[in-house]
Amino acid sequence: MVAKLHSVEKTCLKCYLEYGLTHWMMSMANTLLAETTASVSELKRNPMGTVAAGDGFPVAILNRNEPAFYCVPAKAFEALLDRLEDAELNAIADERAGEAIIKIALDDL
Repeated sequence: MVAKLHSVEKTCLKCYLEYGLTHWMMSMANTLLAETTASVSELKRNPMGTVAAGDGFPVAILNRNEPAFYCVPAKAFEALLDRLEDAELNAIADERAGEAIIKIALDDL
């Protein structure tokens, strides 16, 4: 059975993607970065059902009750890459903030 985890005090990747928050979910000695978990056996039995159980967000796949990997739907992965790209572009813009402004006309291009 696929398990859902979430609490008000701890935020997951779903909340990160929706609100830009970063917090960690703890499960025993392991850090889980998803609110839904499934075993490797469940994933083998019903791969698309396991992905669907995450409601569009990553599912932590457990092997012997330890996170082995994350099954990330395409839209969530694309959103994550978009946020990373935005962060990289913001860093470039911050670096260039103090540079002199050069005015040009479109006809000069």
